[in-house]
Amino acid sequence: MVTLLPEKIYINGRFLTQPLSGVQRFAEEVVKGLDRALARDPGCLPFEQITLIVPKGARRLVELENIAVIEAGLLSGHFWDQLDLARLAHDGFLLSLCNSGPILHGRQILAVHDAAVFANPENFSSSYRILHRTLEPLLARQSVALITVSKFSRRELSHYCGVPEEKFHIVQNGADHILSQEPDNSVIHKNKLQESRFLLAVGNISRNKNVNLIIQAFRRMRRDDLSLVVVGGEGRPFAQSIPDVDNEIVSAGYVTDQELRALYENALGFVFPSLYEGFGIPPLEAMLCGCPVIVSRAAALPETCADAALYCDPSDPGSLADRIQELADQPGLRDNLRSRGRQHANRFTWERATSQLINVMKQVVRPPIPLYERSRIRLR
Repeated sequence: MVTLLPEKIYINGRFLTQPLSGVQRFAEEVVKGLDRALARDPGCLPFEQITLIVPKGARRLVELENIAVIEAGLLSGHFWDQLDLARLAHDGFLLSLCNSGPILHGRQILAVHDAAVFANPENFSSSYRILHRTLEPLLARQSVALITVSKFSRRELSHYCGVPEEKFHIVQNGADHILSQEPDNSVIHKNKLQESRFLLAVGNISRNKNVNLIIQAFRRMRRDDLSLVVVGGEGRPFAQSIPDVDNEIVSAGYVTDQELRALYENALGFVFPSLYEGFGIPPLEAMLCGCPVIVSRAAALPETCADAALYCDPSDPGSLADRIQELADQPGLRDNLRSRGRQHANRFTWERATSQLINVMKQVVRPPIPLYERSRIRLR
């Protein structure tokens, strides 16, 4: 009798070399979630071993107790993905969580978070655009399974990558990481902000984040009792520069998670009129912190926020200005949004996301069938 060991699972750890945005947050939190799940029940993932492979010199490392971590390879970036990782993970399944992985690996579960590089190519640098518009359809077609974060992204990616929607498994983002941070109120004092008298906008400054619309809406209102705080900064792969600001608009730049929680908790409201989102974590973070939310009625945001937010037209600064005026002048509306927001956002935890991922892995990763068993199956 031949007994086969369960599969080895390797996790693509290149996300630990990249700046922490929503995609890298997803990867980091679900890897930590897998580690916690194994601590509670070592049999929850019936595989021989799980190993996180990280390029040498990663900017961040995660502390894991039940998942092995190795730093290996000679290359960096996509060359590490395509050559080093393909070689290091050749004898098992590979879980790639951040939009890319090695084309030469034949047994890969790939997470692709949105189709923005296809739907809004002008938001990306030419090199990033060419690479990902070539790479993602190839990977999508050859991966054994695909993961994405919303029904909206599933439809979009199916269309642009030419693969059936049924190949995608939805694993939704969490947002409860923000509650693990102690608020750092020094950011309030440093920027001379008054509690509940400022609006908050968060995100990398790109055309897609629509910060210019927020600034136009804010200036249109002509309210000297409110200020606008823009958090984030220009960075790859985005192509647009930070818009000009004035004395009523505070450009806070990069903030820590602790400072971000303090801003959420003290803001009048959070505005997120994005043109294109595959999911949208920041609105849920704000809701968990008791901050009323205004988002655009576009892409995945209605799916993510449901009836727990106010909605605006992302092409009309007047529409956003009207929503802000309502929020500023109606205390009852603010209280209602706080209550609905917390109740809604509490559903989106990283534990839930990890459970969804484990279910996908159990469905997809199965021990190979020995040759003699295959013959018996055919004879039946």
